[in-house]
Amino acid sequence: MTSRRNDIDAAVHIRSVRRCHLERSGLDSVTVAVHLLVETGDAPGWDAAIDEEDWAA
Repeated sequence: MTSRRNDIDAAVHIRSVRRCHLERSGLDSVTVAVHLLVETGDAPGWDAAIDEEDWAA
């Protein structure tokens, strides 16, 4: 279970870094979300399974 949590933490970190990079480049929130959806296959914060893992932004 710890390994899975570490994998989730690593994925969240990578997405957070990418999100910050996109926001610093001047993109608005919707455009950032679309970029992350295209790049990762998941829309940030819109996955109901995140709540089951006690994840908070």
